[in-house]
Amino acid sequence: MASHSKNGFLLIHGLGSNCTVMRPLEDFLTNKGFKVLNITLPGHNTSSKDLLKIGWQDWVHYCQGKLELLMEECPTTFIVGTSLGGVLALYLAAINPELSGVISCATAVKPYNFLSWFVVNFRFIHYFVRWIKIEKISSKFIGNPQNWEAYKKIPVKSLVEIAKLLDELNPILGNIKQPILIVHSENDEAVSIKGITQITSSISSKDQSIARISKGGHVIMLDEGCTQALTEIENWIDVRISKIDFNLFN
Repeated sequence: MASHSKNGFLLIHGLGSNCTVMRPLEDFLTNKGFKVLNITLPGHNTSSKDLLKIGWQDWVHYCQGKLELLMEECPTTFIVGTSLGGVLALYLAAINPELSGVISCATAVKPYNFLSWFVVNFRFIHYFVRWIKIEKISSKFIGNPQNWEAYKKIPVKSLVEIAKLLDELNPILGNIKQPILIVHSENDEAVSIKGITQITSSISSKDQSIARISKGGHVIMLDEGCTQALTEIENWIDVRISKIDFNLFN
């Protein structure tokens, strides 16, 4: 197996979960010889109450720090994020033009259903409704992921923090010029597949690819669509790294 240790990947999970969500991709990339950093965001993998102390800046600063560490070791670096992690991946791509590419999974950058629209427009709601119980809606909106370790409830305040992050992201989406792969399940009930066009119509990248996953739900890497998603990601990576290597030696 060829060594790809100079090619790095930062993996970022979604709200209320942890790095377990990205473990299949971590194992897949590691077995290919890539350097992989699969992180757990601040306020996660402890108690859901810890999320009440976390603002969007905390997530961004933490991810930026990890990205800089990875880039010190790997001249070719990619970011992969799912859901909230996908939003963070896009934000990092917008402020780090030296990145080699970005992969966003199950991601939207604008309101995509009534709940997201309501939170964006009525942010004071978190003072009156403090929690959303994920366990009650997971079977419909999340799908049936295997071995998914996540909070049973998340603060509405965290949704407001995502709205604030989107306020910062949307004006700079045009800064994203790196190659991008957008992965989305056609059966995702948590984040509308409209998220694809929300992203493609706003970024400046001339190298845009879309992978529509036919099975599974929102937690793509732990659901039925994982195999297809990994294949799509592998094919995309092979082409982009080949282009980078060609440009380096010519």
